[in-house]
Parts: sequence; C-alpha cells; structure tokens
Amino acid sequence: MNQTIRIGLAGFGLSAKVFHLPFWRADGRFEVVRVLQRSGNSAQEVLPEAEIVRDFSGLLADDTDLIVITTPNQTHFEFAKQAMLAGKHVVVEKPLCATAAEARELAELADKQGVVLAVYQNRRWDAAPLTAKQLLSDGLLGDIVDCEIRFERYAEGLNQKGWKETGEAGVGLVYDLGSHLADMAVDLFGLPQEIYADVRYQHEGAVSDDNFQMLFYYPDGKKVSLTAGKYMREPLPFMALHGKRGSYVKQNADNQEPLLVAGAVPEGDWNREPE
Repeated sequence: MNQTIRIGLAGFGLSAKVFHLPFWRADGRFEVVRVLQRSGNSAQEVLPEAEIVRDFSGLLADDTDLIVITTPNQTHFEFAKQAMLAGKHVVVEKPLCATAAEARELAELADKQGVVLAVYQNRRWDAAPLTAKQLLSDGLLGDIVDCEIRFERYAEGLNQKGWKETGEAGVGLVYDLGSHLADMAVDLFGLPQEIYADVRYQHEGAVSDDNFQMLFYYPDGKKVSLTAGKYMREPLPFMALHGKRGSYVKQNADNQEPLLVAGAVPEGDWNREPE
C-alpha cells in the first residue's frame, strides 16, 4: 500500500498557501500532485512538481487520493459531491455548504462511497479553545456561567474578494467567521438548547451580512455569546470564560496565522505562547 497521501488541491489562495501547504510540507506523508488554479501560474512556482489543471474534474485522476477544497463557498457542495462520486476522500474548507440538507446529503454520500469527508476547522486547535478545554477538564473555573468569543476587525469598505459580497446563501460573516465561533462553542459545551441571532448589514451597499451576535443557551443556565463585526477598531478580548470559581480571559486570537504568513515552519513548539 502506498503510504503517501496524494493530494488534489482545489484553489490556490490564502487558505491553501497559509493554512494547508505548510503542514503538508512539514509531513512526508503528504504530496500535492495536482492544483486547480483557474488562471495564472503562481501554484506552479510554489509546487513545480504538481500538475496545474483549469477544471475541477482534472483533479480526479486515478493517482489522487484526497481532494482538498479551498475554493469559494458557493462551490463547496458540488465539488465535494463530485469528488466523492469519483471515490476520493475529501477535506472541505469551512463552511461545508450552505444548508443543513446539503450537509446531510454529503455525509450520506460519504458513507455510501466509503470515503472520509472532513471539514477543515483549523481554529478548533487555537490556543484559546485548547486552553479552555483544559481548564474545563481540570475544573479550575468551577461551573461555567458565561462564555464570550469574538472575531472583531476593522474594515472601512466591502470585502475585496467579490465572491464574499454577493448576498448568496453560504456567504457573509456568519458563514465565514460564525462557522469558526459556533464550532468552538459546540466543541467546548455541546449543542445548545436554544439559539438567538442578531445579524446585520452595516457597510454601505452590503448585501452580505457583516455583523452578528449569536447567543447559545444551555439547560444549566450557561450562555455563550459569539460576536463578529468589521467596524471594531478597538476589539474586546477574543475569549472570556467565566465560572463560579474564576475566569479565563485571552486578549488576542491565536498566533498561528501571522506566524504562517511570515513563513514559520510548523514543527515542534513552533506556535507555543507564553503560559
């Protein structure tokens, strides 16, 4: 059996270059054999051994084991479906797709085809949620009563990536950053009993949501507040976890992204933050 996982990479933007490629390069079990890049040849410059294809079907050759989808959200469902029908394992950037019905269809197809379908939720392994999980496991904070997690940014105008500003199902800040925040909340505390959401459009001309607050309510009286916006020049702490015996506050989001952008090699304790 070939121990190398041969990857067909769909898309070659920030996500592919910063959040995926450095980890494959640091692990000899992975090899990128094909890249879907609609135009340009920047992928060839970075991955000279890989074949560049211009159509998604070009990734589905017999010698490809895993398809990693980092293309715009609107393509995720069809690309994942097409790849699994071809017998490929699939990793999809969040969000998996636009609706729960589509997600169930993909999960059922993965079972039928006998392949692995995974959503790339890299923020689950950020320092803040990992520390929070450890604190919860150790019981240091006592019973948790409130949790706040935020992605707060400042942007004067609309997103320069036009596909994020179309107003279609599957795009907007709830799908972009809300998927990370909701995943953290569910990973820490499980599924909530009730949900409330306030979703807004604050930028002039915006047709995709750019501000939200989601509240998750749990049977034990605990509330989790998830917030994101683009008019927040002075952000509040990224995470605040309050229990009956103490609090855990993390001011900044994880350091992985700036380190990877700067060219850090993800080996050993490359991203450990001071305790």
